[in-house]
Amino acid sequence: MSDNLINELSSNETLFVSYYYSLNLITLFEVSASIAKKENQEICIANFGKIIWDFYPWEIPFKISCTPSSVLVVFEAEKEIDIPEKFRFATSSKPLKVGKFKANAIKKGNNIYNIFLSNGKQYSVRMINGKLIEIKLERDEEELLKIIDELGGEANIKEVIAIAERRLEESKEKIREKLQFLTQLEKIEIKQGKIVLAKHNTGPKRK
Repeated sequence: MSDNLINELSSNETLFVSYYYSLNLITLFEVSASIAKKENQEICIANFGKIIWDFYPWEIPFKISCTPSSVLVVFEAEKEIDIPEKFRFATSSKPLKVGKFKANAIKKGNNIYNIFLSNGKQYSVRMINGKLIEIKLERDEEELLKIIDELGGEANIKEVIAIAERRLEESKEKIREKLQFLTQLEKIEIKQGKIVLAKHNTGPKRK
């Protein structure tokens, strides 16, 4: 589970902007479950009728109850008026002008989503069995970022592959696959034969 991301999303009045229905639904339930457990609160879901349960065939991990003391979350808001003044978390396909905290999700590959937070942090996740699972870099992928960082954050792709071949003892094909994966996670950019560390990535350190 992506505990760090869920903690970020559940600690503020957060608007989660995403075009992806399943991602929105699972994130809403993950955030709600976290709030219910840590704060011992019941959860009220506005726009409950928009939930298509075929997209969530698992047991709901928290109690749903709409009372004055319940924590309010909003599913698939379409306008600012859909979101009450006091809410904890809301999903929408539109960048509505609500909330103290924003998160934007972009799909980058087969079940790979990059989530950008308004505090500058970024997470990469997959959805597995109704959970958000944070994608952790393997040692070789961390080492590739380290190589690029050592070269000043920008280097010729052939130079990076040549160094990685020796250091990682991997074939060119395997290294290219790992570099492609890092581009999907937006850790690097590849353009005009060069590899550049992404602006939000200052090296191989994890968040």
